[in-house]
Amino acid sequence: MVNVTQDVATLVDGEGDGDSQSSHAKIFVVGWALALGLGIVGADRFYLGYRKLAILKLCTLGGLGFWAFIDVVELLSDRLPDAEGRLLDGYPENKLAAIAFTLIVWGVALTVLGVSSWLSAQ
Repeated sequence: MVNVTQDVATLVDGEGDGDSQSSHAKIFVVGWALALGLGIVGADRFYLGYRKLAILKLCTLGGLGFWAFIDVVELLSDRLPDAEGRLLDGYPENKLAAIAFTLIVWGVALTVLGVSSWLSAQ
């Protein structure tokens, strides 16, 4: 039988007998999705285990967006390991899809900003 209380405490504290979530490498798709969607508030850095940097990123709104942008690029280029220095699981299998989706999202966002700016100037 699984001890749910112990498992939850292990996840929260990051301690345990080696079977805890913190002993496994983080998943690339989760880190990338957090960086793309919630990077401005540091969700990706919290997930990767960089708590102090995540709080700083939250307080600066992702470095006014620049830091959030850089983290997405670093994740897509496999240059941002977790806090323990391990590369993220699933990078090779998901790299091309993540790059394509990111470019589509950024392209749509820039198009919407451009059109709204053009319409407001009319």
